[in-house]
Amino acid sequence: MTRSMTVGRRALRLAAGAAAVALAVTGCSAGQIAETAMKAPSVASVSADSADQKLAVRGLAVAYEGVEGYPAGGNAPVHVTLINQTANPMTVEIGIGAPAEGAGPTVTTARDVRIIGGESAAAPSASPSGSAVPGASGSPSAGAGEEETETSGSPSPEASGGAASPSATAAAPATPAGRAATVEIPGNGAVIFTSESAERLSLVGLAAALRSGMSVTLTFQATEGGVASPLLTVPTPVDIPLTPAPRETPHAEEGEGEGH
Repeated sequence: MTRSMTVGRRALRLAAGAAAVALAVTGCSAGQIAETAMKAPSVASVSADSADQKLAVRGLAVAYEGVEGYPAGGNAPVHVTLINQTANPMTVEIGIGAPAEGAGPTVTTARDVRIIGGESAAAPSASPSGSAVPGASGSPSAGAGEEETETSGSPSPEASGGAASPSATAAAPATPAGRAATVEIPGNGAVIFTSESAERLSLVGLAAALRSGMSVTLTFQATEGGVASPLLTVPTPVDIPLTPAPRETPHAEEGEGEGH
C-alpha cells in the first residue's frame, strides 16, 4: 500500500512537471513576450502610426554619417518609410515640431525639412508672383533677375545721385534647397527616403550641432479623401552605426627605442 502510494505521488510530480513545460511552450506561442523580444535593436530608428491608423511611419531616423555629427546651420538627411494603409491616395506633409517641454539639450530643431533632388533640383526658385528671387547665386533665375534690373525703366539710386535705401541694400534670405516636404502616396503604397534615394528628405538649417544621442522632432500630417488625420508628432533620433567608430592609432614614436 505504501509502495503504491509512493509510485502514485512520483507519477503525479512527473505529470505536473510535463504540464508546466507544455504550458510554457504554449504561452510563448500564444504571444507572451520572449526574452529575445526584449533585446534592443542595433539601430535607433523609431516607428509610429497616426491615431486613425491610416499612416504608418517606419524606420524614422537622422542618418548617421560619423561621430562628428552635423554642424549648427547645416543640413542632415532623414531616413523614413511612409506607408499608406488605406485604399485611397494620401498626401503627407512633413514638418518641424517644437521640442517637448523640458526636453533638454539633447533635443534640437531646424529651420525646415525639405525634399532635395529629383526634378526639384533643376527647377529655379521663384517668388509667389513668379519673379526671380534675388540672391540665389548660381541659379539661372539670378542672371535673369540681373538683366531685368539693368533694362528696367527706373534709374537706380546710384544713377540718380541718391543713396540706396536699407531695403534695397539688405541681402535677401537664402532660399532653401529643394521643395516643401509634401509626399503623395498611392493607395496601399509606400514612399521610402534614404541617403541614396533620387529624392532625399533633409533637415535644413539645424539650430544646433546634431550628434549621436540627440534628436529632432518631426510632424506628419496625413490627408486622405479630403479628411486630415490627427497630427502625428515623432521625436526623431540620430541613427546608431552598425559598426563602432574606428579608434585612433596610438603613436609609438615617444617610447620607441627605450630600453634597448
